[in-house]
Amino acid sequence: GGYCSVRYKVKLQFKKGSDKEIPLDIIGKPPVGSPVSYLVQPETTKVTFFCCIPRGTMTMAANVSNTRVGIGQDMKIDLGAKNESSERIEFVSATLKESINWSSSGHHSHSKNQIVSKRFRITDAMKAKRKDSLREIKVEHQQSGVESRGFSDSVYREILDAVRDGANVVVLRIPSNVHNSYRGRLVTIEHYL
Repeated sequence: GGYCSVRYKVKLQFKKGSDKEIPLDIIGKPPVGSPVSYLVQPETTKVTFFCCIPRGTMTMAANVSNTRVGIGQDMKIDLGAKNESSERIEFVSATLKESINWSSSGHHSHSKNQIVSKRFRITDAMKAKRKDSLREIKVEHQQSGVESRGFSDSVYREILDAVRDGANVVVLRIPSNVHNSYRGRLVTIEHYL
């Protein structure tokens, strides 16, 4: 037998072209079973201008309500994000991609295809901050002793609450032209978001 896997990532793209991908592990759909959700814990990314000038941070988390998806089914993705930087976010999207790898006797081939994509709405929490607001945030973080994870407990709770309340959701329908995920000796087909 082979091994099947589907890999998903949520990709966050900032105005200046830097982006962040957070992986979501998705398991293949069994014949019968209840939904299995997957929560990506809040993660903070430092935002810089020209690679070295600090502009603040961006913290995000995501949840996929059902990781057991098949052709023709919907995958609901909730996003929670807080922009504590002076950089504007152009968009945040969820894109299903397919990667096909073939290898045999020294020959190999690789192809990637974009299957379906949808953009999340830009919420107030995701909008760029003014410099005076950033100073206040920095003072607040210093006073509260922000943990090594890079954000305060209040930001952590705010992000998880945003994910749980379902205020920023996209639904991706798995199209019928997608290959089944597969991991064999010669061919590997993986999907990621």
